[in-house]
Amino acid sequence: MTLTGPDVHILQIHPTKRCNLRCLHCYSSSGPRERGELGAPLLLSAVRDAASLGYNVLSVSGGEPLLYSKLESVCREAHQHGMVITLVTNGTVITQRKLDAMEGLIDLMAISLDGVPERHNRMRGSKRAFQRMERRLDLVRRARIPFAFVFTLTQDNLPDLEWAADFAVAQGASMLQVHPIEEYGRACSDLPGQAMSDEQTGTAWMVAECLRDIHRGKLLIHLDTLSRYQLPVSLDALDDLVSPLVVEDDGTVVPLRYGFPRAFAFGSLHTHTLAELASGWKYRRAAAFDELCRDTMRKARQSDRTFANLYELLSEEAADRALVAIAT
Repeated sequence: MTLTGPDVHILQIHPTKRCNLRCLHCYSSSGPRERGELGAPLLLSAVRDAASLGYNVLSVSGGEPLLYSKLESVCREAHQHGMVITLVTNGTVITQRKLDAMEGLIDLMAISLDGVPERHNRMRGSKRAFQRMERRLDLVRRARIPFAFVFTLTQDNLPDLEWAADFAVAQGASMLQVHPIEEYGRACSDLPGQAMSDEQTGTAWMVAECLRDIHRGKLLIHLDTLSRYQLPVSLDALDDLVSPLVVEDDGTVVPLRYGFPRAFAFGSLHTHTLAELASGWKYRRAAAFDELCRDTMRKARQSDRTFANLYELLSEEAADRALVAIAT
């Protein structure tokens, strides 16, 4: 789930790859066979360090975070440090017991939605995924937890976007976040060729604009893409804090998004604290990262494409530079 703004500094954690579903588009290739998870002491320390550095949002993803055994203690630590807590879930394992344990700790629950029920089930690899998720929404409403839907946009489900907005309003969601699929993780092997073309993204852009007017005052709709005319002059990437700062399921800390090329990684929480990693990264990698941001935005402005996911562009440029470095 993406929160934006100049004062929003996000620590995003992926404490486990364990998940009850095996989704075709999963960027972390999570699933039922995964069992490993990050230890609570390691994450508790990272949360404390992040708060002291100025991070004010904890975003918990996965895998399925509700299957992480120490979720309550990590969220409670973040809450005690004044952090806003968002949680991304597939919605099928929500129970009253879990919600009772997390009472007062979740500020926004983001629930995955991939289109009309048949398409959602196909994407989630389960014939009952949509029905199980829908049934549990009443528990979320009764717990008075604000919730949103995250809609992974593909070529196939673009026609479902209007339906998704209507469904979100009917269920009482506060937001619909539309995230164009990224060709990473399982999407490369299990869902090839579904990345949005520039023309299709333009269609989604126009549809989202129309839906904002239709549902104004009832539903916030956010499309995770920028036109090249909206690109910032500078990312202010260094601004003392890289946001989102991502802790992956193996303890690796990277900038911006899961799987960001390791050439720009901060390091591992298994060997250093987050505070130590952040300090070392500024000394060793910050200047190169700043150059990466400037060059990527320059290329994006000169590109023939109108729309782009900025983090995806940065990741691709970083990967290209790593290949050049290896070749030379």
